[in-house]
Amino acid sequence: MIADNPRTSKQGDPADRALLADVDSILRDADGLRSVEVQDLGVSAEAGVISLRGHVDNQTVKREAERLSAAVTGVKGIHNALVVDPDLATAVARALAADASTRASIFRVGASAGWIQLGGDAPNMRVRAAARIVAGGVPAVRGVLSLPHVAGEAATRLGRRVQPQIGTAAYASDGELGEVVGVIIDPHDRLVTHVIVHARLNPQWPEEDARGQFAIPVSAVSMSTIGGTMVTESMAAVSARPRFHDADFAWPPGDWQSPFPYRAGEVHWSAQRQETAT
Repeated sequence: MIADNPRTSKQGDPADRALLADVDSILRDADGLRSVEVQDLGVSAEAGVISLRGHVDNQTVKREAERLSAAVTGVKGIHNALVVDPDLATAVARALAADASTRASIFRVGASAGWIQLGGDAPNMRVRAAARIVAGGVPAVRGVLSLPHVAGEAATRLGRRVQPQIGTAAYASDGELGEVVGVIIDPHDRLVTHVIVHARLNPQWPEEDARGQFAIPVSAVSMSTIGGTMVTESMAAVSARPRFHDADFAWPPGDWQSPFPYRAGEVHWSAQRQETAT
């Protein structure tokens, strides 16, 4: 499971860190949680209260994760925010049925570990674009991966399941690049478009190139796991990119829920969200 997130778990209260380790160990070894992938469930501890975040495929798994966590000695309470896939699919279907732009169409909605796939037929590109925005507007959605078909148009697959974890290492093709410090997300479908890396570059390069933050597009990410993010570019190629600056990207509004596993302050928007398709 994910210690959510690695930086705060390392810097928090020692008692909470020990409790987190115990809960994490119990959940990893539980037969009833075999269906949950490591990257789909996050665990954190604060003042003895365990918080469970992420996505599971049924209510039984959600209840079992809570039961096992509550049984660990020293746990004072449980905040179970796990999202169940069938419930999420229902929430997206209801949102599509309620929206004026999409209610006339019948779409298939699938959810797997929080990732949404939209099927069926849309009458035109405008309705398909609206479906993307409506589905991406459901707070617990992790990302919208596919959209309904439009007759005469090519199938649209939006993006990949790429979610670099904050605080983990990033690697260039020729060595360790630095640390993942944030991501840029498209607010329309909640997919990561860029990973923000604080690079520790070759100390023999000029000082102005020695450190900096860079927004690396996910097209240049070959793999991302809880162990790190692999970038296909060399350190020199990354250093040639423009530096990342907060002011160049919008911060989400305070009431916008970041997709798991991210939290407020870790996510920038690629552009201002539009409430209707254009």
